[in-house]
Order: sequence, then structure tokens, then C-alpha cells
Amino acid sequence: MQLTNPIVRMRVKQVLFDFDFDGNSVKLRQQLAGIRSAAIRRGDFSDAQQILKMMRFFR
Repeated sequence: MQLTNPIVRMRVKQVLFDFDFDGNSVKLRQQLAGIRSAAIRRGDFSDAQQILKMMRFFR
């Protein structure tokens, strides 16, 4: 996983850390979708593509 934006990287790490405790994959995918849409609005398309790959992994 190569996220270029440090803010996106930090938010994804926090979401994955929370997932470690509760194991709720639906909540994880919803949070990743929110981070992905924010990255798209900022124009971080490579980060958005990496987040989409993560969302597919946790399907």
C-alpha cells in the first residue's frame, strides 16, 4: 500500500487500527469509502485507487 498523502495515510491507519478491535468489515468499508471520496475531492486519485483496492480486499 503506497499512500502519498500523509493525512490520508494517517486516517487509513486509524480506521485499520479500529478494525483490529471490533472486526466489523461493513463499518471499515464505509469509513474507507468516506476517506476515498475525500481524497477524490482533493484530487489524490492515486490514493483513492489504493483505498479502493483495500475496500475490495475487505469485501
